[in-house]
Amino acid sequence: MIVLNNSMDYTLYAQVIREGKYMLQPLGSSKYLDVSGSCENQNGCKVQLYSIGRSAKNNTFLIKKSEFGKTFKKDYYNIVCNSTNKVIDADRNNLGREGCKIQVWDLQGLPLLGEIFSGHQDFRFERVATNQYRIIIVAPSANSKLMGIPRNLSNRNNTPVGLYSSGSAVTVWVLTQIP
Repeated sequence: MIVLNNSMDYTLYAQVIREGKYMLQPLGSSKYLDVSGSCENQNGCKVQLYSIGRSAKNNTFLIKKSEFGKTFKKDYYNIVCNSTNKVIDADRNNLGREGCKIQVWDLQGLPLLGEIFSGHQDFRFERVATNQYRIIIVAPSANSKLMGIPRNLSNRNNTPVGLYSSGSAVTVWVLTQIP
C-alpha cells in the first residue's frame, strides 16, 4: 500500500489519458459514477455513486480533451455524460469549499475575450497505478482539489460526489475503458 502526503501539490503531475468512453469507480467501492436519472437532462443535476442497473447509460462517460486544453496545449479534459452530453461540472460558486458539489451542466467552452478561465469543467488526471487515477479540478480557486466521495459512504447508492483535499475522502478512481 502506498500512502501519499495529502498536502501534495497535484498541479505538477497531470498526465495524458486516452480519450474514450469509461466507467469510473471509486477505489474499493462496488458503486460507479452516475448521473441521477431523475434530472439527468437538467443543469445542476447531481453526480453520485450508484449501482449499475439494467442500463449503464448513466454510468458511462466520455473523457475528451477540453477546448481549453487543445487551445493552450494543456492536458485538461472534460468528462461528458454519455446519455446527455452534459459535462461534469463543479459548482463554481463553491469551488474553494471542501465537498463542493459535482453536477452536470451544459459545456461552457472557452472564455470570451476579457473573461477569466474558471476551470470548473476541466480536469487533469494523475495516474496512481494501472487504470487508477486521481481526478484533479483545474479551477485555480479550488486549490487542486480532487474529485471524490466521503470515505464512510463509498458503497452507498445516492452518495454525492464532491471536491476534496483531505484524507477523509476516497479520491482514487478506477477507470475502465469500454468499447
